[in-house]
Amino acid sequence: MLTLAVAITAARQAALEFEDVATLVKTLVYPNGPNSIPDTVEAWLDARAPSSEQLEPIHARWTDAVHQEAANQGTAAVVQSRSLAATTAIDKSLTTAIVDSTRRLRLPLSSISTAAGHGAASLAPYMPTGTIFVRNPSGVSPSPSQNAHLEDCVQGVAALTATLEDLLT
Repeated sequence: MLTLAVAITAARQAALEFEDVATLVKTLVYPNGPNSIPDTVEAWLDARAPSSEQLEPIHARWTDAVHQEAANQGTAAVVQSRSLAATTAIDKSLTTAIVDSTRRLRLPLSSISTAAGHGAASLAPYMPTGTIFVRNPSGVSPSPSQNAHLEDCVQGVAALTATLEDLLT
């Protein structure tokens, strides 16, 4: 568990060093009991950077820290990479259309970046895509506890409708 603690902090430190984002998004502990010493701990690192060139040093720094702590603790660490993919660029003209339509309706608007690997990002290599995020007051995502107020959902639908109308005229 001490190696896991180092893995968590090393992810943050590596990301900050390269001005990107990284966190452990999932952990599994075997056995997982209140007074047991685990035999195995699995952890998933989620690091986000605009390019693969920026992502690789984060991953390398984190991997080195995990291996070093495992050696210090007399345990073993196995790091497997399932994917090292950079963020996907969303179509700028479509993003501009969404912003313009949303401003025309005087709806609240914030511009945020995302490295989410689903939805529009999955389609972006094949076609122009954009994203309209609906506010989630808790900020937790994805989670069964995440929610959005009806008013925010209605504003999201209005922004989408206005954007489609503007693009079709």
